[in-house]
Amino acid sequence: MTLDEFLRFENGHPGRHEFVAGEVFAMSGGMLRHSQIIQNISFVFMTRTRGGPCRVHSSIVMVQVGDDRIYYPDVLLVCARLPGDTLVVREPTVIVEVTSPSTSRADRGDKLDGYRRLTSLGTYLIVDQRRRRVDRHWRDRDGSWQWEQYLVDGSVPIPRLDAPLTLDEIYDGVDLPRVAEPDVPEYDVDGAELED
Repeated sequence: MTLDEFLRFENGHPGRHEFVAGEVFAMSGGMLRHSQIIQNISFVFMTRTRGGPCRVHSSIVMVQVGDDRIYYPDVLLVCARLPGDTLVVREPTVIVEVTSPSTSRADRGDKLDGYRRLTSLGTYLIVDQRRRRVDRHWRDRDGSWQWEQYLVDGSVPIPRLDAPLTLDEIYDGVDLPRVAEPDVPEYDVDGAELED
């Protein structure tokens, strides 16, 4: 399927699908904690950008990465001025993905690789829904990508917000699992998994 064929397909079908190199992937629903985390982050972003040029979108806005990828990020901050009938965003400023067991590898692999190609993107957050863990990837002043991880507590700096996003704000009211779950594989700043 070509990108144009996908966009026609997506606009004519119920549900949401992502497009990667000619293949179409159906998106499934998420758990309540996944939804709560998205709402928490969206609320903080909306509060901290009110009155400014940036707008917050969540889960239903498509982002185009190059000529062969379309994703639906969980939370999106767009600071470019766009018409209200825009279907696909090509210049996001901040992207947030909340992981699930089925998406964790893609969020830390293919999506990380793709999102870093967006010249407008300054920050990409990967938020774990099973434990208090946030990975922040950001573009440094020299254009290189940096990576930092926040565990349990802390404040995540995000340009365009008037204050950092705290882990308490992200996980407010979220019922995290009480059972031990396997750790997500570690990865380096380039997105490759590290060997044990």
